[in-house]
Amino acid sequence: MRIFASFFFCELPSPRRVMDSMGSLAPDLGHSFRILLKSPGFTGVAVAALALGIGANTAIFSVVNTVLLQPLPYPEPDRIMRLARTSSSGRENSVSIPKFMAWKKSNQVFSAMALYDYSGPGLNLGAGGHSEQFKGIHVSAEYFGVFGAAPAQGRTFLPQEDLPGGAKSAVISHDLWKTRFGSDPSLVGKPLMLGGEPYNIVGILPAGFHSDPPADVFLPMRADPNSANQGHYLLAAARLKPGVSRETAGANMKMAAEQFRQANPKFMDMTESVAVCRWPRTWSGTFGRFC
Repeated sequence: MRIFASFFFCELPSPRRVMDSMGSLAPDLGHSFRILLKSPGFTGVAVAALALGIGANTAIFSVVNTVLLQPLPYPEPDRIMRLARTSSSGRENSVSIPKFMAWKKSNQVFSAMALYDYSGPGLNLGAGGHSEQFKGIHVSAEYFGVFGAAPAQGRTFLPQEDLPGGAKSAVISHDLWKTRFGSDPSLVGKPLMLGGEPYNIVGILPAGFHSDPPADVFLPMRADPNSANQGHYLLAAARLKPGVSRETAGANMKMAAEQFRQANPKFMDMTESVAVCRWPRTWSGTFGRFC
C-alpha cells in the first residue's frame, strides 16, 4: 500500500527549500546577463534566432489551426463531398454536364447534388454610370442544399428556374445586401440590374456564409439535362444522406460512371471513373488524402 501511495503521490518541497531555490536564482540570472553584455554580437544573433523561431512556430500553428483544426463553416461539413474524375493520369476536379447528369440520375446516396462555376467572373451591377462590379457564379438549384445555406430572407432557386429558358432570378450574399443595398428589408422581389439586364432578387443568404468560390451574386446554372457538351469546365459537390458512408457513395457513383461509359464509350475511356472526395480545408487544397 505504501509503494502504491508513493507511486501516485509526490512530496511537496518545504517552504525553506523553495526560498533557498529562489535565493540562488537571482545570482544565476545576474551572471547570465553579464555574460550576454560582454558578447553583444552573440547576444544579438541569439535573440534574433529566438524571435524567428517563435514567429515561425506561431505562423505554422496559425496555418494548421485554420486549415486542419477549424471546422468548415457549413452545417455537418463531414457530409459534404466533392465529385472528381479519376483516370490513369490522376484526378481532375472538372466535370462535364452530361456526366454530372448521369451521376445524378443514378444517385441513391446523396440528399443534394450541385454543379457550379469554377470561378466567379465580374458582374456589372447597376445601370449607366452607377454600375459596380461584383463577383458572381452560376449554380444549380441544389447548391445551397449541399452547403446547408438556408436563406435569411426569401428563398433559393426553384427547379424550374434552373432549366434552360428559366426566369432570370438571383440570390445575393448578406454582405452585398448590407453594403450595396443598406440592409433594405423589402429588397426580395425587387429587380437587380446585371450587365444591363433585370434579374429578380428571390433570396438573401445568411451572414457568415462563404461560398466556394467566393461570390456575392448567385445565378441559376440552367444546365440542359440533355446536353451533349462534353467539355469539363464545371465543379460538382454533393451532400451525403444521413448514415451513408463515403465508401458506399463511391460505389454508387462508380456504378453510375460505368453506366455512362457503356452508353457513351467515345466520351469516356476505360481508365476513367468518378471519386467521392472529402471536402478539403482550403478551396485550393489537393485531394490526394481526401479521396
